[in-house]
Amino acid sequence: MKPEEPTNEDRAQELLYDAYEAEPEHAVSLVRQVLKLDPDNADAYLLLADLAYASDTTLALDYARKGVAAGKRRIGKKFRSLRGQFWGFLETRPYMRAKLECATLLYELDRIDECLAEYAELIELNPLDNQGNRYPYASVLVESGRWKEYAELQERYAEESSAMWLFPYALYRFKTEGDTPVSLEALRQADLANAHVIPLLLREVEPEEDLLKDYYSPGDETEALTYLHWGVHGWLDDAAALEWLSAYRLSS
Repeated sequence: MKPEEPTNEDRAQELLYDAYEAEPEHAVSLVRQVLKLDPDNADAYLLLADLAYASDTTLALDYARKGVAAGKRRIGKKFRSLRGQFWGFLETRPYMRAKLECATLLYELDRIDECLAEYAELIELNPLDNQGNRYPYASVLVESGRWKEYAELQERYAEESSAMWLFPYALYRFKTEGDTPVSLEALRQADLANAHVIPLLLREVEPEEDLLKDYYSPGDETEALTYLHWGVHGWLDDAAALEWLSAYRLSS
């Protein structure tokens, strides 16, 4: 039997794999070829966003938004029927990755309302939250004082017990009720979940330069740095919260 000819999408995917390994200038050229073959390849736009990020965050966001649009076109008419089950279907994942990139870049551009809207929709599309969107979403909500939205999110994932989840909760408790037994217990639980976070926040220790990765392990310094990437401003922008943290540290 004669083997099937590769489709344009197949050819595009092979070129995209090559682009991931190429030097930036050549990678851009390869991605342009990918998009000629497959205009709805959201991951190609994501790679363009990554390549643009170092020099132009706004341009990176534009590419990420194009990735969202491409991903939605690829999903097509099934988009509404899959709502609430996203990530469980492979064809939805490039869309979700592009949407998460938009949220990340919007935060860096200080466009907080738009950032939070992206996270809110990501959670609604996929309540199981395989991407872990609830963690940065929680930190940004607490940092910006969106107490109602944060309380709703916290209730939705109330059984969560990771440091990524417990530190925003402790800060929320302090910001809304002050130094109370409840807020202190929340902080104690967070500290138990990861003992690296508070020393890093208080700058008692300096992390290794290359420790922030695309992955982390619960309880170790990689998790602490991942949390601080999103949560640090909520603490550092509140002098009272830092004093509370220092007092806890001295007493523990």
